[in-house]
Amino acid sequence: MFLIRIAFWLVILILLLPTSEQQQMAVYGTAESAVKDISGFCQRNPGTCQQGASAIDTFTQKAKFGVKMVMNFVKGSKGGDSSIGVASSDSVAGSQYLPSGGGSQNTLTPEDAEPVW
Repeated sequence: MFLIRIAFWLVILILLLPTSEQQQMAVYGTAESAVKDISGFCQRNPGTCQQGASAIDTFTQKAKFGVKMVMNFVKGSKGGDSSIGVASSDSVAGSQYLPSGGGSQNTLTPEDAEPVW
């Protein structure tokens, strides 16, 4: 199956290659005009580029915060100190139902753990 996929993509690639100098120059001209059009987009649409830059900045900030949260979680599970204010088990709604030691209460009997079937 792998060889069939490779053969398929090679055929597509060969079909897209230009066959003469004229076709090659036309492909280069089209690519060059596309690059010029893309490079002038922000000059024609400054508002759109500003919103895009703001969205990318927000995404970057969220990604950095997420990485910090994960790193602090990993450090916290190894006994490290966490500097991000993550909700503790005491502040979670319904935490009065959690065991005070944080561990299991082992209230199930072996009969309770057996399947009903």
